[in-house]
Amino acid sequence: MSQEIEIEFKNMLTKQEFKNIAAALQLTEKDFTDQKNHYFDTDSFALKQKQAALRI
Repeated sequence: MSQEIEIEFKNMLTKQEFKNIAAALQLTEKDFTDQKNHYFDTDSFALKQKQAALRI
């Protein structure tokens, strides 16, 4: 089985920073969608203990 490694960086923006970026990229409300994530683990948190996560 192949293994994929994902490295993710998250950065919180202020409302004004978000508006500035959206304006600079000429984005409108219709350009955005909602994304819902669901995280799974075992009852004993086996994935978390291995510093892993399963997100669908």
